[in-house]
Amino acid sequence: MKERNTRKTRYGQTTLLEKVATIAWLTLLPLRILYRLCVREKDEQRSNLRIANETISRTCTDNLPYNQIQFVQPGALSVWRSYVPAKERTIDELCTGAKILWLGPKQLDKDTDVFLVVHGGGFMFPLSDLFAGFSCHIRNELLNRNKRVCFAILAYRLYPIARYPDQLRDACAALSLILDAGVPPSRIHFIGESAGGNIILQLLSHILHPNPLIDVLHPASSKTLGSVMLMSPWVSPTIQGSQNDSQDMISEDSLRLWGQLFLEDVPREHMSYVEPLSTPEQWFSDFPARRILITSGSVEGMAPAHELFVEKLKRDGAPLTFIVEEGGCHDGMICDFPMSLLRLVMKPDPGDVVQKVVDWLAAAVA
Repeated sequence: MKERNTRKTRYGQTTLLEKVATIAWLTLLPLRILYRLCVREKDEQRSNLRIANETISRTCTDNLPYNQIQFVQPGALSVWRSYVPAKERTIDELCTGAKILWLGPKQLDKDTDVFLVVHGGGFMFPLSDLFAGFSCHIRNELLNRNKRVCFAILAYRLYPIARYPDQLRDACAALSLILDAGVPPSRIHFIGESAGGNIILQLLSHILHPNPLIDVLHPASSKTLGSVMLMSPWVSPTIQGSQNDSQDMISEDSLRLWGQLFLEDVPREHMSYVEPLSTPEQWFSDFPARRILITSGSVEGMAPAHELFVEKLKRDGAPLTFIVEEGGCHDGMICDFPMSLLRLVMKPDPGDVVQKVVDWLAAAVA
């Protein structure tokens, strides 16, 4: 793999040659997907949709530097608009420059459970089609169970424009907006995937151990929050070797390079905020939410880190549920939902683990 640890100054900053190379790689994607579908093992358990999504992710992240992926990836607003009808679109501009994108009608009151959804992407990529589709599915399933819920996606600022602790500032501003509207802390829930899970853990750490670089949180944040669901959370940006690397949808090399770029702006004494796996013992005691669910895939590169983090939370006494998807890769559940390139030919195919997540969240808002 070519060295890609080069700092840019603008989002999606690319040269003409890089643009041409990016487009050339994208034109080869259909052939790569077709090849992977044709050579699948006879006992392959993954669906065609999963194989296609994982192939797109691995091919792009293996061959394109982050700035070239930014150049072609649709922005959060574009993805959000493709899922939310025009008459139901509401955007809140936060004081930090980040945005809250509401999935359906905005409803903030003491009788509604509000989910703050934080996407992944290595702190440098926006909301994906996959996670948007997953989030809409979860919301619809809860509504179908007569749950009074409201979903808000945090479109936080991205690298290289945003540096640590900007993403934490954005999460704090989003939580404060919801609390200011009168929503009880116990009715505020979090869903995060990958780097989004890391940002949520930064926020929970800030509640327990105030970050000196961040303003004091809303007074009500000290009260117990609702539930926290973290999908393949990035608990160790200084990720070490894993025997699962060849089977995952994102290579260890890509994760390490993205982590290095993000960590360049993190003071050594602040590592506990951004690398939950390395926090001192009892860091998460007095866990600030009623319950937490962590999901992982058995063949994802982060799996060993997830297992260590789960053991750490258990020692700290956190109210934890841990689900491992057999044969699942990083963020495996969102691969049950088609990205824009595949929506015309493939439909969502939620698996058993998605159903378990819906059941767990439904119990959280009962």
